[in-house]
Amino acid sequence: MAVTAEGPLLEGVFGSLSAEDERVIRQRVLAIGEDLNALAAEVGGRVGWLGAGVELHWLPSGQTSLWACVETSHEGDRSLTLIAELRPTWYCGEKSKRPSWIVERSVEVNCQHSTDHGPHVVVEESSSALTPVAACAELAGAVRYLRTLVEADSVSGLIALGGQ
Repeated sequence: MAVTAEGPLLEGVFGSLSAEDERVIRQRVLAIGEDLNALAAEVGGRVGWLGAGVELHWLPSGQTSLWACVETSHEGDRSLTLIAELRPTWYCGEKSKRPSWIVERSVEVNCQHSTDHGPHVVVEESSSALTPVAACAELAGAVRYLRTLVEADSVSGLIALGGQ
């Protein structure tokens, strides 16, 4: 579901939040969504599954994450997907004494081979944060990083990294 000014609650990703932290985080997430919308417009792509902004993903198993994605088709049926995801470390069942969050950024290329083997991951990096506000700053940085990749290599250049 799309993160908007009214909802959804973000505690599933961050745990209990003070009113001030929730306000700051929501503002940052909405700003990240605007950055995604602008990036999608620049590359002629689409934002996420819902078409705008950052999405809260809630899996049937209970895990939640904030997901930021831009997809674009280019050069026939080949596609490029720029992804930034913020999730708590407990997402994959990793328990720690102190809550923390992971932000992953990746670039995936669908090569459209006759045998479907999934996308080629041509860029994959991650960082971590110890507070919810810092995690949002990392997510914003991840989206900026993806933009710089597009500006430096172009959509065609990034797709070429995925091979033929």
